[in-house]
Amino acid sequence: MSTKRIAGEMGISPGNLYYHFNTKEELVRSIWEIMETELDRVWGVDDVHHSEQAIAEFLQGLSSVFYRYRFFYLELPVLMGRDPLLKDMYSARTRRMLERFMGFTRSWIHLGIMRTIPSEKEQTLLIRNMWLVSQLWMYYWHTIYGGVTVDNVKQGMLQVLSLYHPYLSPDASDRIEAIIECS
Repeated sequence: MSTKRIAGEMGISPGNLYYHFNTKEELVRSIWEIMETELDRVWGVDDVHHSEQAIAEFLQGLSSVFYRYRFFYLELPVLMGRDPLLKDMYSARTRRMLERFMGFTRSWIHLGIMRTIPSEKEQTLLIRNMWLVSQLWMYYWHTIYGGVTVDNVKQGMLQVLSLYHPYLSPDASDRIEAIIECS
């Protein structure tokens, strides 16, 4: 991601961009903070615990934000490598979101949307795999197939859902997938 491209997307000159931000890293951190706020709105939805519809809407909300900020996910290793502060911010958020998703999973088990996962270790591994797929799906797709579209990102959410399939109640996976496909 070049500052020239960012400035072009914003309809300003690169010089004007640097008037507001001293470094590219400062600019990316600013974008990260905006993206984080949008992600917090999606992750903060209280009813994601209550139904297959809410789970599908949660995945769709993530998909929308991921697509809007796809440059971030496509360049994640480079951005983290260039800016230790951004890496720390991303790492802290990852830990918080993994804990939050652990809570979602416990709620889904309690409500019968998911069956009990045999061990805490297996549940932790499942949630980490979900996170890895959600964070790296676009990079994978872009590398293998060249380019990312809204539909590719939706496919990524279905990939995340497929990790949960063995643990979902008999019809929950089909209902969630049908809701996502219809969107």
